[in-house]
Amino acid sequence: MAYVLGITGGVGTGKSEVLRILEDCGFKTIRTDEVAKELMTPGSELMKRLAAVFGDKIILPSGELDKEYYGNLIYSDSKNMALSNSIVHPAVWKRVREIIENSDAEKWAVETAVPDKNFRELSTAVWYIHAPLKVRMERLMRKRGYSAKKCFDIISKQQGEKEFGLFADFIIENGGSLASTEKQIRELI
Repeated sequence: MAYVLGITGGVGTGKSEVLRILEDCGFKTIRTDEVAKELMTPGSELMKRLAAVFGDKIILPSGELDKEYYGNLIYSDSKNMALSNSIVHPAVWKRVREIIENSDAEKWAVETAVPDKNFRELSTAVWYIHAPLKVRMERLMRKRGYSAKKCFDIISKQQGEKEFGLFADFIIENGGSLASTEKQIRELI
């Protein structure tokens, strides 16, 4: 059985940088948002299930997901978010398990911004990547060009530090230098 290191944290905490360091240390990586995108291709079973629940308006004429419409739909209503998660998450975790089980790689790092029971069960250990709010917002404004308001809106809709911490075996403080983050990672490995 492969060793699976779960990586979680909110947007702007630097999970991608942590994954890059882990790749340098020999880990294969999976980003659950990328798996979800892979599963939401035109005509896929997941797209059909989402359209059955949320209506055909979520699908563009090209057959692709209308990300703006769908995002507004689920981020504006917690019931829609919960319903979307109940459809998407099981499919994503099923696919993640398939990827790991069908590989001969022995060390995996699986990143998700939405940890749940499936994530915890899959993971041998979980690291919560933490960065102060100010640092997260600065990163999002610099790297993605978001306004401060948009950054705050996105961050406020995600799980809080306490909720992320409930899943974690270790916390990586990622608000300082890259060297500091890398040192923490290498010490834990």
